[in-house]
Amino acid sequence: MNKVYFQIICFVLFSISYLVIVNLHLLYRGTANWIFVPGTLLVGLAGYWIGGYLYVRYFS
Repeated sequence: MNKVYFQIICFVLFSISYLVIVNLHLLYRGTANWIFVPGTLLVGLAGYWIGGYLYVRYFS
């Protein structure tokens, strides 16, 4: 697997996980609307960076 593909996979996983966790929290609090959560791009970029770090550390 290429480093860029691994980083993209981490980006998508972090973004989706963040959206699901925050929306489930809002659903639990009583908000029935699924929304785009502010900060999703930042969490995704953090996942992209962490994916690159993990790839270099463990797969190179």
